[in-house]
Amino acid sequence: MKEEELLFKELQAAWLNRNGRNFAACFANDGTLIAFDGTYVKGKREIYRYVQELFRVEQDLLYQSVPVELKRLTPTIVLFRCHTGKIRRETNRIRDERMAHLTLLLQKKAVWEIVLMQYTPASFETYPKMRTSFQYELEESMD
Repeated sequence: MKEEELLFKELQAAWLNRNGRNFAACFANDGTLIAFDGTYVKGKREIYRYVQELFRVEQDLLYQSVPVELKRLTPTIVLFRCHTGKIRRETNRIRDERMAHLTLLLQKKAVWEIVLMQYTPASFETYPKMRTSFQYELEESMD
């Protein structure tokens, strides 16, 4: 597994374990997070505060992500894209209103770190068949 993919696994583990400190540690000091609802957070400290608040107010934080692209732009910059969706605890199915494209821009200085993380909601209003395949892909990866 590539170092960039390991960073993403660390990020996922921090989220699933509700560990804001480890989640924020995956970011560059001046890293940026643009959340599902458009909230803009800049800097490790603010990202930590933001996710800690999310963990406090939102108990249903299970997400499934499927990497779909890892593209090296330069030797030290990588574009990493995933399909992601929130899991309904009661049915163990993906909530189609909470599916998104997750885009990460990673940079290697001493280590790989996230410079930008952006969620783009995936409503598929124009192409509803894409919603079905997106949701199927996420649910199949849960096995």
